[in-house]
Amino acid sequence: MNEIKRFALSARSSGLVVAGGRLETSGIVAAPGVARDIAAQTRSVLDQLEGLLRLADADKRNLTTMQIWLADMKDFDAMNRVYDQWVGNVDQPARACVGAALATDDYLIEIRATGVL
Repeated sequence: MNEIKRFALSARSSGLVVAGGRLETSGIVAAPGVARDIAAQTRSVLDQLEGLLRLADADKRNLTTMQIWLADMKDFDAMNRVYDQWVGNVDQPARACVGAALATDDYLIEIRATGVL
């Protein structure tokens, strides 16, 4: 049986699970206190993602898939400006982005990532 490692535990989930050479995050939303602004929330989510990846001795080059949910698709272009700068021009993961009702009105974006070690 493969070892399963769980990081950033909360009452309901692990922020990151590593098993069988794969890594998977839970949905990541903006940290408490981040402005209700899509650019600020996107940066917050991506910063948190990088922190989770570091826990597994990984970085964004290890990512294979990004799933992005936006509370309002009108924020698509503004989110992409932050995302494109973060991801760079090489080693880009596959990506999907859809509009969705998020857990609270305070959240404008949620991202879930998967990857390999």
